[in-house]
Amino acid sequence: MMYETFSFDFRQLGITVTQLQKDMGYRKEAPDASVDLIISEVLEECETLGSIRAEYRIFENIEFDPLSRGLKIENIFFGINEIVFNHLAGSELIAVFLSTAGEETAIRGREAANAGDPLKGFAYDVIGNEIVEGAAELMNKELDKRFVREGMNLTNRFTPGYCGWNVSDQHKLFTLMPDNFCDISLTESALMKPVKSISGFIGIGREAKRVHSVCRFCNMKDCFYRRP
Repeated sequence: MMYETFSFDFRQLGITVTQLQKDMGYRKEAPDASVDLIISEVLEECETLGSIRAEYRIFENIEFDPLSRGLKIENIFFGINEIVFNHLAGSELIAVFLSTAGEETAIRGREAANAGDPLKGFAYDVIGNEIVEGAAELMNKELDKRFVREGMNLTNRFTPGYCGWNVSDQHKLFTLMPDNFCDISLTESALMKPVKSISGFIGIGREAKRVHSVCRFCNMKDCFYRRP
């Protein structure tokens, strides 16, 4: 089984002030100087983070079921639903991945809010989302390099809880990632700890395609990760 782990330095993610401004809601109008100062402070403080991680495992024993719109990996059934099924179907391999920003951004965000600075706490919450997605994207690029030489392409990343895929499948997914390098655990309700973590599938194959955005196929209009 192919398997790889990654530890990233915060600066590798390339998160910018402009990016955080947009994620904090400043899309049409620029924030005032005090907000920019807080964002800059948070970016600088995040340079000391040491728990940004990602990993993947490649599975060959996969089977798609057109009737149930599901997927079996190592004989474990995942009810990925129609949207995810349509994007993954035809893949020859599946990469199961995990990514985490660690606990630190959530801790620092709570500390800032408790100290009377809710805006800084919000900035930490937003940057935690960007960190975990940025780490997953860097992992994605390394995975792409690995397979491009074999004439294989990757699909988008798909995560339980989105596009009609029931979040409870997290429990099944984690059985495929024993002793995970990212040190992510699950609650009974399938909430990941650290909270700023993601998991999911990436399809790999000669016919696999990665589209600009799957958001137009998804009915979750208030999703943080929604892209135009």
